[in-house]
Amino acid sequence: MLLIENPRLEISGNFAFMDGKLVKDIRNYSVGEVWGRHIKDAIGIKKQAYSVTTISYNSRNFNIFIIPYMEIGDYYTKIIPHRANYTEYYQVLWGNPFFEAWKEESDGAFTVRKGPKRPMSTIAIHNDERIGIFNHYPERAIVLSYTSGNLEDSEAKEPIMLGPNVMDIDASILVKRQEELKSENISLVPLLEKACRNLLKK
Repeated sequence: MLLIENPRLEISGNFAFMDGKLVKDIRNYSVGEVWGRHIKDAIGIKKQAYSVTTISYNSRNFNIFIIPYMEIGDYYTKIIPHRANYTEYYQVLWGNPFFEAWKEESDGAFTVRKGPKRPMSTIAIHNDERIGIFNHYPERAIVLSYTSGNLEDSEAKEPIMLGPNVMDIDASILVKRQEELKSENISLVPLLEKACRNLLKK
């Protein structure tokens, strides 16, 4: 799939190519790794859940998430949640994934922002928030992210799990406030194009 034209950045299978040159192997995560700690129906399942290509330039990381549609028991595939150490921006290039961002407050309650995002809309995930992205739409989702730091994988305690009824809230966890995600007025594609052009000059 063609992501940007100048330079030409394509995703093909488990690899990304820039002007025909391999960028980097994609890191693969299995469904068992994604869901096995939480959902008993997923334990032992070893199908690919999603993949990531990382393009790094000038201390900036661009991550391209490809999340195929897949139902696992009563749940959908998602990326492994992680905590944002820096402000992270996420732009949907394809599909209609569902985002959950949450932060644990000092009193143990959670503040949650959630909602679907359609192609070309961008959201910001703030410092100390945790982010999970689900694909509940029957086509693959492609999401571009941009951050000034490295991602930190985390065994994040999740206040909300996405199920077939769109939202299943764990009653044992107090949700302090829920808000809809709002779009940011920023496009990540020109930043990615610039990074790729500079990488080709090396």
